[in-house]
Amino acid sequence: MTDQAFKTRSKKRTYTAIQLAKYYEVGNTDMALYEYIVDTFAVGQPQQAKRIFSQLTRKDRKEFIKAAVTDWKTGLSDAQIKALIDLI
Repeated sequence: MTDQAFKTRSKKRTYTAIQLAKYYEVGNTDMALYEYIVDTFAVGQPQQAKRIFSQLTRKDRKEFIKAAVTDWKTGLSDAQIKALIDLI
């Protein structure tokens, strides 16, 4: 599916984490997408990470933040986690 097709598939502006994980071909779970967002941020593409985060449903946004601030080993320092949360 092309970017344009994904954007115009429906008028819905948000997608579940699983839908986005499949779209970005990173797996079939919400955690796979969350890891992709963190990896995207870590390699210096904060705007891409923000764009993906903004496409998430409100529920999945909350789940991402919960995961990022708990015991999840993101590979980011505390300062980087704060920067990521500030960005989103």
